[in-house]
Amino acid sequence: MIFVPILSFALKTPKYDWVSMKLIRRGDDSELAAAAHMDLELVPGESRQSDHEMREEQHKLKRASRIARGLTVVLTL
Repeated sequence: MIFVPILSFALKTPKYDWVSMKLIRRGDDSELAAAAHMDLELVPGESRQSDHEMREEQHKLKRASRIARGLTVVLTL
């Protein structure tokens, strides 16, 4: 219980750059779907997110992250 906080603060790890995660693009299967005469809306799991939906998802993820951090501290103590 003593070493974990001391080592965590002494060996600071750089924060992860979440921007690099956002830059990963999804594959675009629209050409393949057109060649196969399929509608992408009918493919399970296929969806397109608008900017508003993406911002809303980021807000939910940040909120969940804060809750997880708080619970981690409470349960640790």
